Amino acid sequence: MKSIVCFFLLFSLAHNTCAQNFTNNDLNGIISGFTSLPTDWQAVPFTDINCQATHWSTATPDLTDSSGPAPSTGIVGNPYSGITFLSGLHAASGSGATIYHEGIMQTVSGFNIGCYYSINFFQAVVKQYSDTWDATDSTGSWAVYVDDNLIGLTAISLSSAPYASTSFNWDFRNLIFKALDSTHTIKFLPFDDDSPIANVPFGGLRMGIDSIYIIPVSIPNLDIGNDTNLCPGVVLTLDATITGTSYLWQDNSTNPTLSVSQTGTYWVEVSYGCSVISDTIIVTYSFLINDLGNDTTLCSGKSLTLDATASNATYLWQDGSIDPTFNVSQAGTYWVEVSDTCSVSDTIVISDIQIPSIELGHDTILCTGVMLTLDATTTDVTYLWQDNSTNSTFSVTQSGTYLVQLTSICGTIADSIIVEVIECECSLCVPDAFTPNGIGINVNDRLYIFDKLGYSLDAIQDINFKVFNRWGELVFEAKKSSEIIYPEGGWNGLHIKSGKKMEVGVYVWLLRAQTVNGVRIGPVSGNVSLIR
Repeated sequence: MKSIVCFFLLFSLAHNTCAQNFTNNDLNGIISGFTSLPTDWQAVPFTDINCQATHWSTATPDLTDSSGPAPSTGIVGNPYSGITFLSGLHAASGSGATIYHEGIMQTVSGFNIGCYYSINFFQAVVKQYSDTWDATDSTGSWAVYVDDNLIGLTAISLSSAPYASTSFNWDFRNLIFKALDSTHTIKFLPFDDDSPIANVPFGGLRMGIDSIYIIPVSIPNLDIGNDTNLCPGVVLTLDATITGTSYLWQDNSTNPTLSVSQTGTYWVEVSYGCSVISDTIIVTYSFLINDLGNDTTLCSGKSLTLDATASNATYLWQDGSIDPTFNVSQAGTYWVEVSDTCSVSDTIVISDIQIPSIELGHDTILCTGVMLTLDATTTDVTYLWQDNSTNSTFSVTQSGTYLVQLTSICGTIADSIIVEVIECECSLCVPDAFTPNGIGINVNDRLYIFDKLGYSLDAIQDINFKVFNRWGELVFEAKKSSEIIYPEGGWNGLHIKSGKKMEVGVYVWLLRAQTVNGVRIGPVSGNVSLIR
């Protein structure tokens, strides 16, 4: 959608306010010496703030044609148009005490305030010979000022011709400025682009200028694009950039560009000098949505249907199928691409959950005074014992039937065990302290297991006895009766691996055993103090 609105200041033609330009554009004049100037033009005086000349005599540009005024030093050449052109020197004496800077200027009226204008002209590298500088300098340009303000340096021109050549190439150059008043003084000063020190040219460069015109800058074309449809996630950058302007978008932002990420109508107004131009674009985003849901779990033996159905769409699943739905019966990573004019995709990870298993063990006999711990621990379940307790373990000291139910998102399972508590012919005893000083053999020098009926473990068939420090580290283990009986076995207070003496403190022991008649004892645990 396009629209252009222009506002112009109107002036009376009688006051010549709409026909601004230079008088004597072709720089024609009569060459009568080194100080000749084109008709209606003035030399930029050495007192001007932008002139680097050190004396009035070093700020005098030269009217030039193919005959002179000085062919012997290179002040000669072919005009671009008309009968003469102007050449100006930018140079310094060998010591830099005398600087030449020769430019021209003219005051022009009739500008529309706030409008943009282009200063157009042709330039050429003329060169000049001198005993005090190098005449081989072959590149230079012009500095253009509006009143005292530099509006730019033109792109350099290059000449491979000798200094005395009467024929050289002319290059078109233009610079744009904004009129701040109805009258301005336009100044042209030669510029040596490769000066060895700042603004002081030792190359002795002479530049030519001819055919100078001022024209209003045409109102530029503003185009932020055609109305468009975009896919989700695409960011469109609207660009209204035009040199020397100000901007106003529909959201009151003032940058030359605007980022668009949602459906809407977008417009921009660009102030260009005394004109305002605008453009509008309608942006529409596709509403195609694809969401398979969050990553999830699937119970063994169950299935799940993934649904990507959308209106007027096509589908592509990870296995190449093209239906709108997909049936999942096992763990894995699944994805689908849904397309209409746009294309969106989504991925879901499905994990497998097994129905938990539980095994409390075989029915068993427990000696009086011995505690049996039933352990049903697994992950992602809740517990319910026969007495309504909900811990993962249950301690048994009495005869009875013990039942636990495990419930997960996949269902409930249960197991039970019958425990009979009897008086055993062997009753094991673990002391609560010992003193491993290593002095002789005595009952307290080692940690032993005793039979309450007479310090004999003949009734024990299998045994496992472990001791842990307060950090849970295993420091001693006996896997057979001979390693813990009195007086041959027992723990001497040394670390099972390093052999170092264990520090004074309280240690935890754990005992499992079975008698010769098949009665299981434990697991049972307790504390023992190591004293030195």
